Amino acid sequence: MSFDWNTYVALAKTLHGMPDEAAWRSAVSRAYYSAFHAASSTLKNASIRTFPKDERKSHAKIWNVYKESTKKDCRRIGNRATRLMDSRHDADYDASCTFKQAEVARLISDTEALLVSIGTTANIPEGYTIGPPTSSSLLDEVLRFLGI
Repeated sequence: MSFDWNTYVALAKTLHGMPDEAAWRSAVSRAYYSAFHAASSTLKNASIRTFPKDERKSHAKIWNVYKESTKKDCRRIGNRATRLMDSRHDADYDASCTFKQAEVARLISDTEALLVSIGTTANIPEGYTIGPPTSSSLLDEVLRFLGI
């Protein structure tokens, strides 16, 4: 049986209940990773490849598929997740940032809403599908790669 990344949200809630900033920073990080892995699994299960231009940036690869979708709700997912990713980065790497318990509660709540959105079948973005491309999808891939 594989690990259930959704358990990170429960862990984030537990950490949020602790009385220190180190726990709150860890809560932000765990909440983010539950969303990241949910989105990554969703794309993989839908046979959607991520954009080649983001080849070495695994997190950007996932969120850019959502942000560059033609679907409005997918773009919202990508934008909300990118803001959460930025908070996670601050929590993990920026000692000058201060995290308050109320802010962490909001980030966890945002993550839960994000997980619902990611899990909604209608919110599967289009992307580079795996398999032989058709001539029009090949053209779309070339244009997207060139940034046109």
